[in-house]
Amino acid sequence: MTPFKFILAATDFSVPANNAVRRAALLAKQHGARLCIVHVVAASPRLPLREWLSPAIDPDLKVADAHDRLHRLAGDLTNRYDVTAGLEVRTGDVVEELHRASTRADLLVMGQRRRSALAEMVLGSTAQRLVECTRRPVLVVKQAATNGYRRALVPIDFTPASDAAALVASALAPDIDLQVFHAFDSTGETIMRDVDVSESVIRAYRVRQEAALLERMRRSMTRLGLDTRKLSFALGRGSPAKATLRQMQIQNADVLVATKRRRGRIATSVLGHINSLLARSRCDMLIVSGWVRAARQPQAVNALQPVARAAGIGHARAGQAPAPQGSSWMRAQLPAEAFMAGQHGRPGRAGG
Repeated sequence: MTPFKFILAATDFSVPANNAVRRAALLAKQHGARLCIVHVVAASPRLPLREWLSPAIDPDLKVADAHDRLHRLAGDLTNRYDVTAGLEVRTGDVVEELHRASTRADLLVMGQRRRSALAEMVLGSTAQRLVECTRRPVLVVKQAATNGYRRALVPIDFTPASDAAALVASALAPDIDLQVFHAFDSTGETIMRDVDVSESVIRAYRVRQEAALLERMRRSMTRLGLDTRKLSFALGRGSPAKATLRQMQIQNADVLVATKRRRGRIATSVLGHINSLLARSRCDMLIVSGWVRAARQPQAVNALQPVARAAGIGHARAGQAPAPQGSSWMRAQLPAEAFMAGQHGRPGRAGG
C-alpha cells in the first residue's frame, strides 16, 4: 500500500463537513499521515441572501470564531482517534482558497451538502466545483465515518486514465476489499437475436466474451503491479453509470473510486459527467485525476463479429478482446509510488 502522507480536510462546520473531517482523521490514523483542517471565511462582494438579511459580522470576528471552532474540532479528533491536526483559516473565495491549499496535499477530503435541484444545476456544490478544477485526489464524504473503509468499487474502461483509480484505491486502506468492475455493451447479442441466431450460440458467445474481458481485467491490474489474488472482478451490462450504481448496491460498497479526465472544459469519468455521478452516488466517492491524454477507448467486442460468425462470413474470433491501445502519455500506468509522486506536479487552474 502506498500511503497518503499529507491529508487536507475542508470544513464549513456543517454536519456533512465534520463527517468528512472525521473520515480524514481515520485515514490519517491508518496511514500515519499528517492531517490539516482548513476553513475558508468567504469574502465575496456577492453575499448570500441570508447574509443580507442578517446583521453584518466583522470579518475579524469571523476569523476568530473559525479558529475557536477548529480548535474544538481538533480536540475532538484527538480524543476519538489520537490524531493531532494542524489548523488553518483562510479568507477569500472558497473554491479558489481550497484549490490553493490542496496543492501540497496527497488527498483532499470534504463533505457534500444536499441542496435543491435548482441550486445544484445553477451553482453546483463546492465539492463539485473543486473536483472540476483540481488535480489532487478528492474524497467526497457522504456517510458518517464510523469505521475504516472495507469495500471499494473501481469501475474501469481499460484506458490509462482508469488505471489511476485502481492505483489510488489500492492505497486507500490496508485490508480493503477492492472490486474492479467493467460494464460492457451487449449490442452483439441483440444483433444476433435480430438475425435469428440460436440461443445456444448466443450463450456460447456470451461465455467467451465475459471470459475474455475478465482475463483482460486481470492482466490490466497485474501490469499495474497489483496482486490480483487480493482483488475481485465483476462485469455488468448496459450503461456504465447505471450498471456501476447497481453493482455498488450489490457489493454494498463504502466508497466508489473513479477517475476524472478532461473532455474539453468538462470533467468526465468512466461513468459520464463527474457532477452527475457525484449527485447519484450514495456512498463516499473518491475522484482521481488521470493525468493522461487518454487513448480512444476500444470497444470490448466488435458488434459485427457475432453476425459474421453466425452467417459463416470471415474468421474473426467472436468474444476476443482487442489488444490495449497505446497513449501518448502513460503516466497513470506507472507503479503506484511513481503515480502518487506525480500527483505533486503542477496543479490545474481553477475553473479550467
